[in-house]
Amino acid sequence: MIDEAKIDFLVRTNTTNEDDALSNCVQASFKHNKIYLGGCDSIPWSQRYELHQSIKTELHRLSQQYIADEVTEAHHESNIQNFANLISEEHGTILVGGRFNIGTSQKGLNLYLKFMWCMGRMPSEPIHCPLDNRILVAAKVTGSWTMLDDIETYRSWITKIRSTAGGDSLPVWELAVWNKGNKA
Repeated sequence: MIDEAKIDFLVRTNTTNEDDALSNCVQASFKHNKIYLGGCDSIPWSQRYELHQSIKTELHRLSQQYIADEVTEAHHESNIQNFANLISEEHGTILVGGRFNIGTSQKGLNLYLKFMWCMGRMPSEPIHCPLDNRILVAAKVTGSWTMLDDIETYRSWITKIRSTAGGDSLPVWELAVWNKGNKA
């Protein structure tokens, strides 16, 4: 059953390989999210491209930790923060508030790990799941992932979602919620 849900997710997102997953993560992290200072059209394509490439490179680099070894929850939260800080330092001049926030960071990293898991490239389930509006509403969490820039708030949302998921792991619960919301 879970394997069918994974395949359904990959088919619905048209993802067959790592490059598809990386592109999908950037697109999903930016969708419904004001990223660029002054809007997308005010930033030259070359700078947007460099931002996208930096995000993809860092997602791939971070994923190697999860593939090679078990990453603790504290380490995962640290990865989310460090990812946000790195992209902010490298590309802050084109980002709203000079910041690649925690919400955008977690969405990209958690989604990429979900893709790796669904494609069978991770030895175990991801620690968390991608938080977006659908998941927050399903768990009755008040807040906007696009505005999130505090790891403590992120942690409290994960706790609430874990409670809502009951006996299911976060990735299994989120996959079911996502697939249900994307039925044709």
